[in-house]
Amino acid sequence: TKTTDVSYSQRKRIAGVLDNLFSDRVIYDRAGCPISNNATSLSDWIYLNNPTCSIEGELVGLGDAQKLEEAKKSEITRRLAVKIIISNQALEDNELDLIAIATQKINAAFAELINFAATSTSKANTYFYGGFAHDNKQTGTYTAGGFTYAKAMEMVGKVAKKNFFPEYGVFVMGPEDYYALKATPRDAGSGLMVIDEDGRLGGFPVFSTNAINRETPSGAAEGHNIGFGCFNFLPCIQHGNVRLTIDRDSVAAGDVDGVIIIVNADWSMTDLYPDAFVVYSQSEQQSDDTPAAGGDDTPAAGGDDTPAA
Repeated sequence: TKTTDVSYSQRKRIAGVLDNLFSDRVIYDRAGCPISNNATSLSDWIYLNNPTCSIEGELVGLGDAQKLEEAKKSEITRRLAVKIIISNQALEDNELDLIAIATQKINAAFAELINFAATSTSKANTYFYGGFAHDNKQTGTYTAGGFTYAKAMEMVGKVAKKNFFPEYGVFVMGPEDYYALKATPRDAGSGLMVIDEDGRLGGFPVFSTNAINRETPSGAAEGHNIGFGCFNFLPCIQHGNVRLTIDRDSVAAGDVDGVIIIVNADWSMTDLYPDAFVVYSQSEQQSDDTPAAGGDDTPAAGGDDTPAA
């Protein structure tokens, strides 16, 4: 009997999709300050100095008037882009809607880069980075295995001392430290852990990401940085339209016999107040935890991302 093996032409049945991108959530979701989308113009943030009040006796002159001075910081947009190729064979040989899955993965890729920029201690780009990467952020250290509830509150206190109310404050740390602190007692008798069962530390949300310990978005996670920041002072804005191109018919697509998907979007991330962010790194030797120079509530001078006078 003549038989024909047709297995090569049968569609593959997919049991499941294994994904190494766990979520497309971003730090701003945890902080409770949403990302703005489709902005139609660039923003300027104006800094004004504060006058002082004095106590004077009768008929005593006030002296020279205090001049109201201003400085500003302006948004600078960067183009964020993702480009992927799906072969026509892959599209035809299985039951998955690969175009839809690719679109979801593109969203996750944008989220991954935004998280890296907002939470890494390294700058994602000269004009696109967060408070933990700023040269004038507040810093401190803790001994190996010695990050405690008291150290965490010390970090909050440093931000509050600079006159920032931490309503949008979030702790950021790597997953290794996050789960270790969920099993670390706050004290000897209460039965409470440093990070509670709701994933909060001292009432503040905790965001777990390897990005704070990476120098590049896909680099190895090394170190044990723990940050606390007020992310309402790190506005992240998507400007204009998100440009989606699905190319099936061009010479380039025909040459590789596939579908090319490209997404472009213009984004800005503006670090308004470096003092609203603090990073503690692990060290065997305690430092004096002295913050970088700068006024109590005024951006520190220097650098091309500091408001001009």
